[in-house]
Amino acid sequence: MARDLRNHSVITCCDSRSALQAIKSLTPSHPVSNIRVLDKLIHEGNTITTYAWGKSTFRRSLILKECGNKILRFRRENLYLNTAFPMKILLAFLLTAAILSVILMSQSTIELYSKLTRPEAETLSQPSPVTKAVKDPTFMETCYTYDNFTANNICCKLRKYSGSDIYKCTRELFTKQILQNRQAANTTSKTSSVNDLGRIHIALVGDSHMRDLFVAMAQRVEGEELLYTFDSQNVTWQSIGSLFYQMRARNRIFESVRVRHLGFPLQVSWYKDVELKKFVTLIKKWETGEEPKPSFVITGFGLHWMKNFPKPIGVHYKNFFTKLVPHLSRLATTVPVYFKLVDYVLRAYFEKRLYPGINLEAIPAYNIIAREQLQGTGVTLWDSTVPLSIAYVHECLREKRITPVVFTWKCQDDCHLGYVMLEQYADMVYNAACNRFLGLGDEYCNVNG
Repeated sequence: MARDLRNHSVITCCDSRSALQAIKSLTPSHPVSNIRVLDKLIHEGNTITTYAWGKSTFRRSLILKECGNKILRFRRENLYLNTAFPMKILLAFLLTAAILSVILMSQSTIELYSKLTRPEAETLSQPSPVTKAVKDPTFMETCYTYDNFTANNICCKLRKYSGSDIYKCTRELFTKQILQNRQAANTTSKTSSVNDLGRIHIALVGDSHMRDLFVAMAQRVEGEELLYTFDSQNVTWQSIGSLFYQMRARNRIFESVRVRHLGFPLQVSWYKDVELKKFVTLIKKWETGEEPKPSFVITGFGLHWMKNFPKPIGVHYKNFFTKLVPHLSRLATTVPVYFKLVDYVLRAYFEKRLYPGINLEAIPAYNIIAREQLQGTGVTLWDSTVPLSIAYVHECLREKRITPVVFTWKCQDDCHLGYVMLEQYADMVYNAACNRFLGLGDEYCNVNG
């Protein structure tokens, strides 16, 4: 039974016909006409369908997400769109949904998401989670619910990491790393180097999305004792100054960069490698000690392959990935490796002339390839960011939100996300890597390694 949306935030419907009634209830004082399907895509095994109705120039749309358990979630959006779809597509979809609902279940529930207005997640607000024995719960989409641009972990509790938390984690991890490297040095001289003993080294490898995550992670320990250097410039380490602001604002092109803290043994590095074609060489440098070996690695790629090799979708990407996988698997036997799937970006929704390869068909296709390629490799698949990126893009389509200086929102940038999402990404990584060193209770994620 549908409730009036003007006074309630949740609608419960028994079948697909009730979904149609829910659409009509969005405009109770006006007749609803020209209902149509704007977009339909398969994402991580789910069907996401966008409906629209009303005038051709300004429409309200409904985002319906049909999950594996047949729960439909949706929220209102205001989109300026010009493409009209035939009514028969909508009717065919509703008929199919009605048949499936009779066969598979007796009742479907539609939950109306309230308007998303909170600009940033200052804390990791979340319901009291039921601790589950799940491997890598901070990186698994199935361990989260998503609301108000915030990912809430329901498998275990997340911690909002501060500089002091990272300091304590680094000290503990550093001690453990020294012991491990001393043991390794007693067995073989090739598995460790003097550089390994120097610092905890967080390595991010990839394109500008990895660069933005680098900023979110490194800025947590910002201060006078934090220094940086660029790999492409023959300069000494220098004070961080306004570097993070410049990188958030993207006011110039950046090359690989490293930051190092003087007060405790931490180094965070971003290795710029937009297609990961230099990654194999980098892994070999880590193995031989030519580069400081990382304590853990974060990587991911895809958008530049979409841009440079648009057709056929994913073929070139898969061929390259197949060659890269053995090296990633070998690396994962020595250090944790986190592979982040491709996030959705604004460019995929409307930019077809300059970058036709970045589209709503390519992104889920690339992520499916990554899942297949990384099975059984020991590499941790990170997919919990994808729903956050979808929520961010839809909000930017609704309203062009921009917050200068900190760039929590930067909807003017059609290929990157704002730091309202990236700060959460950073916490996901720190919770995975550091929780076991902070003496936290069993309700927290990853406290047992």
